[in-house]
Parts: sequence; structure tokens; C-alpha cells
Amino acid sequence: MKSRALASVAIAAAVVAGLSACNLAAPQATQKVYDPSDGVSAHLDDVVLRNIIVLSNGEEASLVFTGVNNGAEASTVSIDYSSSLDPVTATLDPGAMESFGTEQNDAIELPGLHAAPGSNTTITFSIAGASDEATVPVLDGALHEYSTIAPTPTAGAEETTPAAEDAHDDEDSGH
Repeated sequence: MKSRALASVAIAAAVVAGLSACNLAAPQATQKVYDPSDGVSAHLDDVVLRNIIVLSNGEEASLVFTGVNNGAEASTVSIDYSSSLDPVTATLDPGAMESFGTEQNDAIELPGLHAAPGSNTTITFSIAGASDEATVPVLDGALHEYSTIAPTPTAGAEETTPAAEDAHDDEDSGH
């Protein structure tokens, strides 16, 4: 009877070890770093930039991101992109998390960047010698969360709506 109990314990131990050992070789998804939103990230020493996206209407573009400064001093992030003459900058207070391009803050305009929505653009972020180049997605205001902060089409491009066309037709026919 003792040998039967010992055999049961040995078999149970072997089954437990065999079934749990698959975690030793299988990659663990929780250990992989990824960007869970639309944007990408950049890491610069004590500063991390998260959910970086460019919002564009094809003519004008602005940068949206959240910056986290884990340092003890303010940091000025230099933002350099393909068509920039001079880098654009954003300052992050020490120990702070700040969002840029949201309704609370003005957007960081990217003059001369004519990126089409749906494309990607390369932007280099740097702080005092540390830099990180990111391939940033270009979006438009089609998604609800970006509809109020995306650049709007420039004046002069008159849009025609069906209601406006009907009103114009009524004027022509004398109604």
C-alpha cells in the first residue's frame, strides 16, 4: 500500500512538472514591450515619450504625444523631422507627465511636413546628447479621439454638401 501511495505521489509530481515546464521555453507575452495604442514610443535617458502620432490633413501636420520626465531637472526635447529647417522643441517639467496636442495643450505644429494620413514619417527626438529615431504613424481626424485636435483643411477649399447643392438648385429654379 505504501508503494502504491509513493507511486501516486511520484506520478502526480511528474505530471505537475511536465505540464508547468512549458512556461520555461515558451515566450511570455507579458514580458514583451509594445505600444498598446495608435502611436509609438521613444526613450531618452530619464524621459519617455509615449503614444507619439502625427495628425495631418495632408497639408498641415501636428505632433501629439505624452512625455514623462523621471529626472530631477526640466528637459527640453528637440523634435527633428525630414522637412524641418530648425528642430521644434517641447519642455517637460521634472517629475511630471505632460500631454502635448491634446485639448488641454496646444498642438506642436510641424511646419513643412506634408505627410499623408495612413503613411509613416521618421522623427528624431533628442535631449542633451541622447536621441531616438521613431517611425511615427500619420493619422487624420477620422477617429473620434482625434477629431477635435486634428488640423482642419485650409480656407479656400470649399466643400460641397448635398444640402448646399439642393439649396443652390432651388435658387436656380425659382423656388
